[in-house]
Amino acid sequence: MSIIVEFLIITFLAGIAAFQGPINSQLASRTGLFAANVLSNIIGTLALILVMAFVEPQALQPQYWANRLKPGEFPIVLLLGGVLGSLFMVIMVIAVPRIGTSGWVMASLVGQLTAAMAIDAIGLFGLDRRPIAGVRLLGIAMIVGGAMLTLRPR
Repeated sequence: MSIIVEFLIITFLAGIAAFQGPINSQLASRTGLFAANVLSNIIGTLALILVMAFVEPQALQPQYWANRLKPGEFPIVLLLGGVLGSLFMVIMVIAVPRIGTSGWVMASLVGQLTAAMAIDAIGLFGLDRRPIAGVRLLGIAMIVGGAMLTLRPR
């Protein structure tokens, strides 16, 4: 499969994430900000366990985890992904009613791209270093310009 086809498939699938903001904002308006986050994470975890039962059934056995989470061999920092995901949802629930779904997606995209560029430049988490280049900065600037057009009052 070509990288362009992979990009288009990933783009389509990532587009589904745009529904998360308005759905979770509505959930929060009925349950509260943190209760919505907890509820959403519980439902998401149950859904993942169900998928895991079919895709990776060995992961349902305790030994699977014991072999992968050995004390002293497992960097605890890798568990921050869950915390960051929850933080992302809290910010999303606050932002979507204020700047809309498209505004949130643009803001999160610019924030993530900027942080990703820094992560790549430093080579964090064992990734290959990719220097910050002017063309990459121009790409982010173009997205910021698009965001400004998106957020303009009617």
